[in-house]
Amino acid sequence: YSFTKPPFYCLISRFRHKITKISFVLSDFTKSLYSTHYWFPILSDKVTLEFLKGHLWKAADILRGSLDASDYRQPVMTLLFLKRLNDRFEENVEELVSQGKSQKEAQKEFNHDFFVPDDAKWENLAGVRSKVGEAIDKICKLIEEKNDKLDGVLTNTKYSDPKKYPDNELADLINHFNSP
Repeated sequence: YSFTKPPFYCLISRFRHKITKISFVLSDFTKSLYSTHYWFPILSDKVTLEFLKGHLWKAADILRGSLDASDYRQPVMTLLFLKRLNDRFEENVEELVSQGKSQKEAQKEFNHDFFVPDDAKWENLAGVRSKVGEAIDKICKLIEEKNDKLDGVLTNTKYSDPKKYPDNELADLINHFNSP
């Protein structure tokens, strides 16, 4: 059974009212997530409903206990968005290099719909073990500063409160999205 709608369609529609300013960004995000096979390790080029449910359920399992169930979507969607934004940026760089541009030229801001600065790369976030929430906040702010379309979208939730968002759980969530 394969999706006929982009993944996360229902989750995104639940909180789209908060970010109507960039609904086109989320639409593009879900389309690119649905159309690619780079991020999810699957045998076909479509994400199955079962795989998607399982992956999101495991992400929720990481947050169980520290957050109310209604608050799971914010860190999950933020980290998914950051991961996909980074992956898409890297795919664009690879494509530009394959077209003959130098690595340095391919990474320039004007070559991309969304720019990910070096300090905001997913690999930097994946290596953080302390003050993880602060690192997420910093990366969200850096990405928003370089992408006017995302202004106020990624920084609408602060993850630097370790009582609400414990470092170990945020780090585990990052690791979950870093591996299949």
